[in-house]
Amino acid sequence: MKRFLCSCEGVKDEKRKRTRSYARLDTRTGCTAFVQFSIGKDGVWTVVNHNMIHNHVMVPLNKRHLIRSQRKVSKEALYFMSTLKASGVKVSDTLRVLRKEVGGSPMVGFTASDAYNALSRAKANKLEGHDCHQLIKYFAQRNSSEEERL
Repeated sequence: MKRFLCSCEGVKDEKRKRTRSYARLDTRTGCTAFVQFSIGKDGVWTVVNHNMIHNHVMVPLNKRHLIRSQRKVSKEALYFMSTLKASGVKVSDTLRVLRKEVGGSPMVGFTASDAYNALSRAKANKLEGHDCHQLIKYFAQRNSSEEERL
């Protein structure tokens, strides 16, 4: 059994409230909307129960592309951005080209911060495991050169 709840479900715990130097929006409204599925032995999901009545307004259609669940940097866009970045083009200029090419920000499928995060994640994945091996190799070479001097 699996139950998916509205993102506005529940209320904020006032006991754990910390004083902040900035105002933070509270998105929890106690919404009771949910969809409940039953998963059969054959792997088929069946809707068992649901409540589609929300106690809050929905995100307007023209802002839906900004919801985190609707944003994703595609492999093609990431490859395009990394290629242009390697060629010396700024990421902001690359994003401007992408927006113009596909017909605006809502059609790109991600925000500027998503693009920067995806590029840094790709760079980290590229380096992962290699930098420690390089360091070990460097120390081994240094150690062998010191032994030759002695």
